[in-house]
Amino acid sequence: MRDRTTSIALLFPGQGAYSPGLVKRLMRQCPEVDPDLAAIRGVWLAETGVDLNDMVNSHDDIDAIVRQDPGTAQVVLFGASVALHRVLHERLPPAPVYLGHSFGEIAALTCAGAWSIEEGTRVVAARVRALSECVPGDAGAMVALSCQAERAVGLVQLVGDDDLVVAGSNGPGQVVVSGPTQGGESTEAVSRALGIATVRLSSPYPFHSPRMRPVVGPFTVALRAIGWRPDHLPVYSPILGRFYRSDDDLAAAVGEHLVLPFDFGAAVRELHAEGIKTFVECGGRNSLTGAVRRVLKASPDAEWRAVACDTGQGALAEAARRALTGLAANGTADFPSIRGEALLAELLRFLREALRADMATLLRDALADGPRASAEHPSGPVGDTNGGTHVQPEQPATFTPEPDRAALADATETQRSTPLPSAQDQRAANKSDVLDALVELYSEALEYPPEVLGSEVQREAELGVDSVKQTELLVRTAERFGLPPTPGNFSIGDYPTLGQIADLVLELAR
Repeated sequence: MRDRTTSIALLFPGQGAYSPGLVKRLMRQCPEVDPDLAAIRGVWLAETGVDLNDMVNSHDDIDAIVRQDPGTAQVVLFGASVALHRVLHERLPPAPVYLGHSFGEIAALTCAGAWSIEEGTRVVAARVRALSECVPGDAGAMVALSCQAERAVGLVQLVGDDDLVVAGSNGPGQVVVSGPTQGGESTEAVSRALGIATVRLSSPYPFHSPRMRPVVGPFTVALRAIGWRPDHLPVYSPILGRFYRSDDDLAAAVGEHLVLPFDFGAAVRELHAEGIKTFVECGGRNSLTGAVRRVLKASPDAEWRAVACDTGQGALAEAARRALTGLAANGTADFPSIRGEALLAELLRFLREALRADMATLLRDALADGPRASAEHPSGPVGDTNGGTHVQPEQPATFTPEPDRAALADATETQRSTPLPSAQDQRAANKSDVLDALVELYSEALEYPPEVLGSEVQREAELGVDSVKQTELLVRTAERFGLPPTPGNFSIGDYPTLGQIADLVLELAR
């Protein structure tokens, strides 16, 4: 049973949550992780005969690591999460909540004390062996879709492959399907025809699908041989939809993970409803931080924040350390009122919409009724550059809720007299104009300040924008500029910066 006075949850991401050179950066910046990483290397060598030194020193991205050795990729992800947890350990309250995403549940259970680091590494090795022995080489595929779960179910039914299933949901508008390779390819083709953004995930196996059933038995047997400690810290499973209990058969539960679906969004909502206010991601990139933001942005409770250890900027884990600094011994934090900041954010949204709608009507509604929350436009805190949402105790909101109506009326006339450029004008614009339009589009969609979206900023490496979101934004860009379809061999990874996206827009518009 968890301590309900604790308001912090640690997030442990799964497959794909790795940025190039993450482990090496950890070793250089955080010497306290050396004993844990040495233990992982030693056990992995004994279990698999593979020396991790080359992989630790590699600057390859996760796609390259998976292609080179899928098994080693899993232990590298595990090691990075365990090491980041170690970095934060001294600032943690006595009993935080641990939340793992898919494969990340193994790291979550390890850091919570169900297994020692050595035992957790043996669990990963047992999983890798069972997968390699029980699943054929072309096992299948996992595809992320930018749509709601109900629509994904319809797509799977349309494809008509019994082994193709909805593997899980990360939150609003982001669903994963898993199954045979042909089924995944059919899903991608149908989705593209319907205008749904898709991304093939960097996964060598179709996890959370019936295709993994042959692995469950051998993996469960290996887990029983390793054993576990039932008196670990609280761990919430998005697969089970609840906290692990002391009387759970952990071997059976973790073995069944391979075939059962997950619901990360529901897990975040449940924890937030139970009083969790701070979510800290222990892994590469910040995909879970962004997922938390998308899940909770419609929450009427603005008192929450989500931060990542690997932000792509500054020292590793520094943002998370700052988030944890000042927490009381029980993990609670004193959040100031941000009603003024939320009101300002809402009025700014009205001003942005005025470029495309009747400004006078919007302002009359805003000033008459005040900010209103809805599913499409929730009121709440603004996003931070780590992909999460935060409050700023050191800078209390100063917005005055009685604006100068005359000044707003002047602004109305100014903005109404400046129409948006037409699609034809935009196609003929120079690169600077295209960049300005892209910064506006991406800033609004990502809730990042425009000043951080320079033309050379790496969208994934520096801003943590995952491939699914990048693809969705590219679809919006195509609609905004009236572009033709991209070539069949197009890859979003070839255009990592806004400057390169601007070049692509100009090229396609010719």
